[in-house]
Amino acid sequence: MIEAIHDSEGRCIAYLEWSMVDNQGKLDDKGEYVFVRELWIWSGNKKGLYSIKSFIKIIEQYPQIKYVYWKRHKYKERVKVFTKERIYGK
Repeated sequence: MIEAIHDSEGRCIAYLEWSMVDNQGKLDDKGEYVFVRELWIWSGNKKGLYSIKSFIKIIEQYPQIKYVYWKRHKYKERVKVFTKERIYGK
């Protein structure tokens, strides 16, 4: 899924591409994991943290999700996994 945030002039200032997957990383609409494929926030976006919180609220709509993860390209593709509680701040 792709989610985007636009400013008042209609310009894209942030976007998130993500998928729900199972514990093997296979696409699954009832999966307990969210794989973040891409997160981009325009450097001129003064509300960058607000953008991230908006994306988290979208993902929160799926109660079965327990983990969120992504690959960290600058660290040799290392995978970073977070629990729902840590991502949602609960």
